[in-house]
Amino acid sequence: MAKPFLLLLRATLTGNGTGTVAYTVPPGQTLTLTHMFQKSTGAFNITDINDATGHKYSNASNSNPIDSDMIQDVADGYNGLSEFPVPIVLGGGTQLQFNLTDTSTSSNTVQLMLAGKLDTG
Repeated sequence: MAKPFLLLLRATLTGNGTGTVAYTVPPGQTLTLTHMFQKSTGAFNITDINDATGHKYSNASNSNPIDSDMIQDVADGYNGLSEFPVPIVLGGGTQLQFNLTDTSTSSNTVQLMLAGKLDTG
């Protein structure tokens, strides 16, 4: 049975620091993600989006990052990406990971919210 699901990921980054946020889909379940939103206390970049199987969901890198201004901020209305062109589908036991870099030069709390559905079987 599929249920709506909001995946919340949070990291506190030091000024110009890096961090990783991740979520592992519970065994026997399937997570389908269709939207992503962000809220932060400062600017940041996403330098990689991947899963534990080695699949990359972006060509983002340290030299070619996804700037936080490109992702819809929950407080700014419709000013950036929110809907994925194709859903991200992850099977049970798969870990989704986002690599982050602060670009605000001060401590920064980054929150990502991904929306979709969780099929519990």
